[in-house]
Amino acid sequence: MKYAYIMRHGVYESGDSLIPSSEEYVKQNARLIKSDLLDIEAITVFHSPAQRALVTANTVANELNGIRVTLEAKTELDFNKYEIGHFLEKQKETCIVVSHEPDIKRITGEKLVSGSYVRWNF
Repeated sequence: MKYAYIMRHGVYESGDSLIPSSEEYVKQNARLIKSDLLDIEAITVFHSPAQRALVTANTVANELNGIRVTLEAKTELDFNKYEIGHFLEKQKETCIVVSHEPDIKRITGEKLVSGSYVRWNF
């Protein structure tokens, strides 16, 4: 079965960093995702082009030690421009998606706090 780990971006400070508590929460959740990726050698982390999503995606990627990670910005994941569900319908492999509310709620039915995630089957 394929999954998408859909994460809401962390709380962005400025430049290329999240606020410390949000960064730690993103790292903690990235480690939880990693523990679920037992048979995965490589994964793509798709993210919105927004800086807060890029910084979150980089933080996630840094926690996935031992897994080859590709980061890929997708304009269709930008805030309110495209529904995440349409994007995920095209995916062929398990992936991680860093995006925004309310887009995440539209597909998962859950409102996520910054840095949290949900595993979605597709």
